[in-house]
Amino acid sequence: MRSLVILLLTLGCLGSPQDVQIANWPDGYKSAVCITFDTELATGSQIERVINELGPKNATFFVVTGYFEDRQEELELLRDYDIASMAWAQWRWENSGLSEEFQLKEMQMAHKWLVERGFHPRGFRAPFLKSNVDTIKALRAMDYTYDSSRYLGAMPYMTDGIVEIPLSLNFDIYWNEKSIGYSTLPIYLAFEDTYKSEGLFTFYSHVETASENIEDLSNFLDYAATKHVWFASAEQVADWWILRNGLELTVDGNWITIKNNGDKPVNGVTIKISPRRQIEGALYTWDDEKTTYAVLPRIDAGEEALIL
Repeated sequence: MRSLVILLLTLGCLGSPQDVQIANWPDGYKSAVCITFDTELATGSQIERVINELGPKNATFFVVTGYFEDRQEELELLRDYDIASMAWAQWRWENSGLSEEFQLKEMQMAHKWLVERGFHPRGFRAPFLKSNVDTIKALRAMDYTYDSSRYLGAMPYMTDGIVEIPLSLNFDIYWNEKSIGYSTLPIYLAFEDTYKSEGLFTFYSHVETASENIEDLSNFLDYAATKHVWFASAEQVADWWILRNGLELTVDGNWITIKNNGDKPVNGVTIKISPRRQIEGALYTWDDEKTTYAVLPRIDAGEEALIL
């Protein structure tokens, strides 16, 4: 087994108490923002308006494929983004008992249609966010990686091998005059709470609604970009979370060991050390008020990084 050895230099005494953790996110990011859209009856012009605002930022579009059967060309606009499934027929989902057999059939129809057109979905969102234990069983049968159908906390988690990408807020509510008016302050407050806790903020909206409120969307994305956040697609978050779950941290005196127990190399592993330290050999470091974030070189499968 080979080891990467990285030197940790102190700003004070080497033996001073320290808190060492594997950061939640790769490449030195403190928090993550996952931009997701439900793509139902959105028109090509609405899709264009949203992706023009996104620019190079990663995003995930959940597609109800039955709606695009006769207008496939509009999905071509999304070639550069993570395309995920939202089943075949939304109305059938609403009136179903959500058996595993029903859900799997709907998923298979949508998947086949997307694959035949060169898309490769690995994730799912249930229409109307209606999901149950059989949803996970169906996703496992599909060999999908992630689901994003629930509001459950600010961190991804694993359910029977499927990564759940929890929703943070439904932006559409804050763009609905009948509900709250035009105040978007709760969005920023929720984002700040998630950022401070180093969690995942999952943006959730419909394409058509976002396109009608493009200035608000732009303002939020610009604000989030001023922070140390990773703009990641749902697929990227899920892939990272699987890799991160294969990492093992050991602290023995002044030695810090991170072992990759997974079967794939991991790039961008980041450690957090408090109080702040100087670290030689890291690819990149930055300090907040109390903590140093250090991005380590690639750790191959079965290998480890040693930090002193």
